[in-house]
Amino acid sequence: MAHASPEHLLDRTLSARRATTVATPGGTPARQWQTHIAKLPGRVRPRGTRAVGDRHLRLFTVYVDAGCDIVSGDRVVDGSIVMNVLAAQPMDKPASMLALMTEEVIA
Repeated sequence: MAHASPEHLLDRTLSARRATTVATPGGTPARQWQTHIAKLPGRVRPRGTRAVGDRHLRLFTVYVDAGCDIVSGDRVVDGSIVMNVLAAQPMDKPASMLALMTEEVIA
């Protein structure tokens, strides 16, 4: 029996972006971020901050439905917050939720 996500916990409308490589007019490859999933129900929870060299990061766990096609390297967007997906892990078995470990570069 399949388990449905507890929809009442997914209190935000997010979007997911995936990188594609395109050629510039000069023929140089360039990365573009395209919307991969629009109107993605999710929940965003802060996990703190950390510094890596001269970069400052805000860490988040983002919860989405387990059926979503989101992988490490994608981006999740919540309003003006753009988070890089570091890992995607199922929450339980059978998986109904996916926990995304993310970071936002803030400086």
